[in-house]
Amino acid sequence: MLARQHIVLGLLSLRLLAGEITPAEQRIQVAQKRLRAEPKSWQAYNDLAFALCREGRDTGDLTWFDQAAAALRKSFELSPDNYEARKLHVTILLGRGDFKEALRAAVELNHKTPDDIAGWGLLVDANLGLGNNAEAERDAQWILDLRPGSTLGFVKAAAVREPFGDPEGAIEFLDEARRRTSPNDLDEQAWLLKQKARLAAAK
Repeated sequence: MLARQHIVLGLLSLRLLAGEITPAEQRIQVAQKRLRAEPKSWQAYNDLAFALCREGRDTGDLTWFDQAAAALRKSFELSPDNYEARKLHVTILLGRGDFKEALRAAVELNHKTPDDIAGWGLLVDANLGLGNNAEAERDAQWILDLRPGSTLGFVKAAAVREPFGDPEGAIEFLDEARRRTSPNDLDEQAWLLKQKARLAAAK
């Protein structure tokens, strides 16, 4: 697996020089570089898995989630119950469309750490995937109650407004999320703009 990742890294380097690399792919490259420097770091594997999930989300290519799962297996080998890896596991399940298992795992995490807004965000996504819109709305509200003004809260509020037939409200929440997202987080900024354009086109 590592040999394959090194090949991917080399290809990304060439594309970066040619100006063809995406922000998410740059994130993968940074994570790979850290992993080469710290091959026994479970956090480095988590960083790589996160970057691969971002690329999977942005492209819709499920093979990125397969690579993220491979990175997480190494993370769990080094730190069997690390919490960040468990959240990323749910993200992979969501990316693969396994919403029932994602909900089960997200509920377990939420019971373990109920004040973690990221865990509530996973519940939002899993419930939306299963068509549990009322539950998703409840979970999104928990984020806003726990961390008023949080970027994640506005992102998930936007996701909830769409199935309720309120694209204008969803766009307003996305605009607020963009204002609160670091300009250095280029892949997240690009994804938010893409979601806004999709909603605007569907109105």
